[in-house]
Amino acid sequence: MKKIVLLVLMMFVAFSFHVTSRAEETIPLNEINLLNLSLLNGYKYNPDVAYYAETLSLEVNQTYTLVMSHTYLSDYIADIANLYIAFDENDGSNAFETYLVNDPTNQRAYIEFQSTTGLIDMHHVPVSDVNNYEIMLYQGTYQDFSGFVPYLMPTEVMSYGGVLPVDYDALPSLATIESFVTAKDPYGNQITKTLLSDAYSSSDKSPGTYRMVFETIYNHVRKKFYLDVKIFDLTKPVLSVEAPLDIPIASKWSISTIKSYVIVSDNVDDLDSSDLMVISDTYSAATTPGTYAVLLKAVDSSGNEETINVTINLVDNVPPIVYGPTSIYLYTTDTPLTTNDIKNHFEITDAVDLSNVTVTITTDEYMQTQTPGRYLVTYQAQDTQLNTTTFSVYIHVIDHQGPTFEIGSDIIERSTAELMSDEDIIDWFIQHTASQGLSVSSVSILYNEYAGREDQEGEYYVYLSYVLDGEEVTSRVLINVDEESGLSWMWIVTSLAALALLGTGVWFIIKHKKP
Repeated sequence: MKKIVLLVLMMFVAFSFHVTSRAEETIPLNEINLLNLSLLNGYKYNPDVAYYAETLSLEVNQTYTLVMSHTYLSDYIADIANLYIAFDENDGSNAFETYLVNDPTNQRAYIEFQSTTGLIDMHHVPVSDVNNYEIMLYQGTYQDFSGFVPYLMPTEVMSYGGVLPVDYDALPSLATIESFVTAKDPYGNQITKTLLSDAYSSSDKSPGTYRMVFETIYNHVRKKFYLDVKIFDLTKPVLSVEAPLDIPIASKWSISTIKSYVIVSDNVDDLDSSDLMVISDTYSAATTPGTYAVLLKAVDSSGNEETINVTINLVDNVPPIVYGPTSIYLYTTDTPLTTNDIKNHFEITDAVDLSNVTVTITTDEYMQTQTPGRYLVTYQAQDTQLNTTTFSVYIHVIDHQGPTFEIGSDIIERSTAELMSDEDIIDWFIQHTASQGLSVSSVSILYNEYAGREDQEGEYYVYLSYVLDGEEVTSRVLINVDEESGLSWMWIVTSLAALALLGTGVWFIIKHKKP
């Protein structure tokens, strides 16, 4: 394809040229011949000299030189010291004659003159019948003379120019370019050309314009061809990316990071990902998982553009975060924990779904048992993208109960809210002795340590007096008040030994939980 483009461009060069007239081209003044030989008219009575048929239009007070070769002067050489040129200012203000100065070294003769009005008539110009036309009038001094050139019409094309567009990726050789420029004489015959300067060959061949100057000479006329070799970069930058890019939504990449994944290359310019421009972007504002795109463009120094659409999958790959204990303790007497009770010991969140997390139980050795032991319970927390976190906890069921007593019929239970008064104690004593087959009367309390200390932990005695079988007997009852946890009853205990009621007395134990 590049070869075809080059061929088209090469064909274009045949039409992409211009010509420049002498007036448009900057040509040294000493190379412009102002003397039109066709205007030299010989005198009828002196055919060896002639006058110029038109008034010369010259610049005021500037030096002009008329120079002739010895070959042109021919037979005048012997009398060259007497040759002169006559001038008349066109307004009649001045007329003068200027004698030729001989330059035998260079085989030439010349005169220098100026015009005060700019319009001057010239007479007495020597003419020759020899086949030689080396006579020239130019602006400048004799020292400026660089060679004879023929008179050319003001519209004569003195230089040519053209543009050769070429592809940077298919640069032609110097020989190929030279073959595009051909010099010919006025009759169509090919003549030699010379390459005067060549900015193309010495350049680095970067896109741009490089001038080459060719010159050819025919009939002492020197003409140039200015060729501008214009190197074009016709190739777009090349962009590639391994898409799509999977980016975690919890830690989104910057656009610069996304650009860095795009491989950028160009045939001319040293482009990289930092040269990419964002054309459109649905990714930056995205807050939920999904597929988005960033359209990027690269432009090289020649204006060639290329775009690439980078597909981005915004993904949630972060599982839920769980904070909580590894063990939970409770006693056998506590109410068993439900699965929700256990779950409530944990804080569960998610970077994307926040609290929108599903929690399920996968292992349950506990099963709300009250049997002492250690039981494993495992949960699974899952967000909407199925990212999963598993967490476990051990349920420790602890036996903390002390021993218990079995009570017989001799133990009396009384509520802790019912505090025993003196009358209560006497009534109980009479009833209890009666249950033992004893009959007591005239029961009275001699001294009561328990009174006023019903809610204070300790052991207290109540001393009683009574009549048994006609005899007055003294005895005591022990009341024990404690803070035993979990007990809600008061216990009153008395000895059942019948013999103990005789003699010195009988004592009873009353165990009572303080209110």
